[in-house]
Amino acid sequence: MKNKTYIIALTQVLLFLLCFDYRAAAQSYSFRNYQVENGLSNNTVYCNIQDSTGFLWFGTKDGLNRFDGYHFKSFNVNDDGRSLHTNLIGSLMVDKNNVLWVGCQKGLYTFDRQKERLVKFIDSFPEINSLQTDKHGQLWFISGNQVCRYNFEKKRITIFPIAKYFEASSICLSEEGIIWISTPGGFLQRFNEDTETFTGFYIFSHSPKPTSYRIQTIYPAGKGALFVGTTNQGLKRFDINTADYTEVFTFNPDKTTVYVRDIKKYSDNEYWIATESGIFILNSLTQQYITLKKKLLDPYSLSDNAVYSICK
Repeated sequence: MKNKTYIIALTQVLLFLLCFDYRAAAQSYSFRNYQVENGLSNNTVYCNIQDSTGFLWFGTKDGLNRFDGYHFKSFNVNDDGRSLHTNLIGSLMVDKNNVLWVGCQKGLYTFDRQKERLVKFIDSFPEINSLQTDKHGQLWFISGNQVCRYNFEKKRITIFPIAKYFEASSICLSEEGIIWISTPGGFLQRFNEDTETFTGFYIFSHSPKPTSYRIQTIYPAGKGALFVGTTNQGLKRFDINTADYTEVFTFNPDKTTVYVRDIKKYSDNEYWIATESGIFILNSLTQQYITLKKKLLDPYSLSDNAVYSICK
């Protein structure tokens, strides 16, 4: 079988390399599984990213892992880079200078490539769970549920306190270069650069009342649009120009609601969505999708339907 590309899909318990076979009339999908027996520090993997040198990085429940295509190397999160007592990695980002940023329960770190260790960047900001740079090169992050921004030129942190603004769940940069924030209460918040304020848009206004309004993740859906991944109503598409939204998919075949974890663009019109009930592959032109799920007795399928993160 000639494999032409791959996608990394991370589930609650395992890491998968997915290969496509394009010779068949219908695409086939097979997975290669990696776990602690292969060198992962922990089988629970929350996030992943690839840097410009080709290394793949994985944030796990027990440290940061680097994969060179053959072997894993583990790095702990601690002031001395050698030991720790809280080692859960919740978010990763690589900036334009190939600097790896690591958000974890103990705070915000960068990776020193020469010394091969994690170095703390900012004190007093624990539980970093989302990272994003804006068009000016400023670093946005969520500490707990609070939005923060770091200006490298001025070496200054701006905090947007919850009491004055809102609780936050994820950060996204739209294709137009605008910072958007999602909330656990069902709102998208657009940052207004000139006034340093936010404008909110409610994305449950014409939906059935859910048990949870939390937005787990947001992602660019082309110019003038965002995909909105929720914990209780699947995937929505928000039209920035009309300030309205449509439901892309809400239910699984068994009528349970879809919990979206992550969204990644694969090609011009194809998006991969990681959920608690498998992987959804969406054609954005036709709005049609297929799902990849665990298959009993098939060692080349997903071994768990809970998929947390995807990286092309």
